[in-house]
Amino acid sequence: MAQITGNTSWHKHCTHRKHCTHRKHSSRRTESEDLLMTLHGQAAHPHHPGSYEPAPRTGNGMAVAALVLGIAACVFFWTVLGGIVLGLVGLVLGVVAARRARGGRAPHRGMAITGAVLSALALVVSSVIVAIGVSFFSSDSFKDYNDCIQHADGKSDRDQCAKDFERDVDGGN
Repeated sequence: MAQITGNTSWHKHCTHRKHCTHRKHSSRRTESEDLLMTLHGQAAHPHHPGSYEPAPRTGNGMAVAALVLGIAACVFFWTVLGGIVLGLVGLVLGVVAARRARGGRAPHRGMAITGAVLSALALVVSSVIVAIGVSFFSSDSFKDYNDCIQHADGKSDRDQCAKDFERDVDGGN
C-alpha cells in the first residue's frame, strides 16, 4: 500500500483512497443519498458514475384536471358556472396538456384531448342555452308580460296576464 503524502485534504490516518471511508474522499453514495437523488428526479444508479439524468415525468396533472373539468362541465352544462366557466378552464387546460404531451414533455395526450373536447362541447351547449335565455327575457312578449304583472291589481288580473303571455308565445293562437 502506497501512502499519500503532501496532500492536506486527506486525513492523517487515511493511508489509501481505496480504503478511506470518509465521505470527503469516498465516491460511494449512501442509501439516503440515493433516495434523495431519486426524489429530486436524478437517477439513483446512473449508467456512468458522476453523470445524472433527470427521471422521466410519469404524470400529467393538467390532462387529469382537463378531463375532470370536462366531465363536470358536461354534467352542469345547464348552469353558467358549470357549462361556461368549467368548460372554458377545462378547454384551456386540455389544449395546454395536449401540446405538452405532443412535445414529449408529458404523457396522457388522449386524456388531455378528451378533456378538451368534453369541455368544448359543454361550453357550446351552455352558451346556446344562455343565448336562448337572454333572447327570451329581452323579447317583446316577455316585456309585455312583465308590464302586465306589475300593473295587475289582483289574482284574476295576473291570471289574465299569464294567459295573454302564453297566447303571445304560442304565436297568437
